[in-house]
Amino acid sequence: MDPCSSLPRGKGVYLLVFELREGYRGPVGRRLLARLEPGVYIYVGSAWGPGGLRARLCRHLYGRRGRMHWHIDYLAAAPGYRPIGAIVVLNTRRVEPFLAAAGHSSRVFEPVEPRLGGTDDPYGFGHLFLCLAGDCLAAALGLASSVPGALRFIRPTRLYTIDSTG
Repeated sequence: MDPCSSLPRGKGVYLLVFELREGYRGPVGRRLLARLEPGVYIYVGSAWGPGGLRARLCRHLYGRRGRMHWHIDYLAAAPGYRPIGAIVVLNTRRVEPFLAAAGHSSRVFEPVEPRLGGTDDPYGFGHLFLCLAGDCLAAALGLASSVPGALRFIRPTRLYTIDSTG
């Protein structure tokens, strides 16, 4: 069975939790270089284009990708990249900038590079954070709970419904 078939359809926002076991030093697009230490990271992303959440999550959780398009694609192709899970916010509003802003004001997330992952953010916040919490999935769930919408927790092998917050 195709693991991507159980991923949610539609459009929305997600928080990708992943580990960089070897860190990363290199390009993340044409104009930006990143220097990331080994650790667990949270990426705030959205899927409003063709394919929606299913295509985007399949790309980042199961490695199904075409050309490098988003900053996160470069990290997901790095040696030592290991997806841990994702929190999906099923909401018709574009809450991605609000989640990124909340991440910047949090004590458990450390922004790693200005504008990384958020070149289209109207407020200028980066969307990639080093997770300083002991349980980064729980921290990501807490961040996702700060905006209205039903939440889904996705492990690369299983899909869990957590609850509805709005």
